[in-house]
Amino acid sequence: MLSFIKSYRHAAPVATSLVFILAGILPDHVALSATNFFVPVADTSLLEVATTNNMGGFAGMNSGTTGEYKKTRALIRFDLTQLPRSTIVQFSALHIDVTHQPSADESPPPISFGLRRVLRSWGEGTNSPTTQIGKGLPATEGDATWFHAFFPTNLWTSPGGAVGADFSDTESTFTDIIGVSSYTFPSTPEMVGDVTGWLDIPQNNFGWVLLCNSEGANYSARRFSTREDVDHLPLLELHYLVPPHLTIAKTNSTQICIQFTAWAGHTYDIEYRNSLAAGSWVLLSHLDATPTNYPVALLDTQSVTQRFYRVNAY
Repeated sequence: MLSFIKSYRHAAPVATSLVFILAGILPDHVALSATNFFVPVADTSLLEVATTNNMGGFAGMNSGTTGEYKKTRALIRFDLTQLPRSTIVQFSALHIDVTHQPSADESPPPISFGLRRVLRSWGEGTNSPTTQIGKGLPATEGDATWFHAFFPTNLWTSPGGAVGADFSDTESTFTDIIGVSSYTFPSTPEMVGDVTGWLDIPQNNFGWVLLCNSEGANYSARRFSTREDVDHLPLLELHYLVPPHLTIAKTNSTQICIQFTAWAGHTYDIEYRNSLAAGSWVLLSHLDATPTNYPVALLDTQSVTQRFYRVNAY
């Protein structure tokens, strides 16, 4: 059982007593448990073979080293701002397809690829080449390139981005790529930590860089699916808990207003009792599930010196 307590104190309706408000995850069933899949909001490639080119609008992104001994790296980012900052992430995994690899006669071996957290902002770009795909097209203002986080002024610390400066020096997760197929970069404490950090400080969400762990070997490059490839969308799978967040305010000497956002698909019981340690919880209100989120505001009229509230979400 996961539990924590937040206490809110307000002037009581009588004398100098206090009204204590209890919120958070209480018994096992209180938190909202959910699984959702997120599509990237940006993805692109960094191309050593064409250092000021971009292919951010193409249905694919490259990572690894080509047969010309030129490195490629991929960037991918997800918008998580629709989740409350109090979300407790339990599981984070990236599902993605490899859609192209070196030709069969080159016998590509299994290659390890890893994700690392990006430490600075970058521009996706909209270029979608139709010929010489691996070389992209000339960048326009704000595009990411091998030299630039934002063309033509914001340079990476070093060409292609530098581990420890532009990208985290800790690998968040990795997987072995064998051929054209679907792959999962599995959930790890580091992956969960990345997502949790982005929920806490959304302005630090610059996504991940997809790096080949065999950049010294030619023909290690692979093409991965992007958000433009609607038949092979990359998906970030998150399992998480959302503690109900209560806002408590007195409306007058005997009324307390309890406010929170009810999430779609969940029912709620709002309960109270006058002692934290003893007594039965009394139902104040039951809310049925609805297809959309909606704001809740409940009034409780009481004359006791203290009262405790909790929200159970199912």
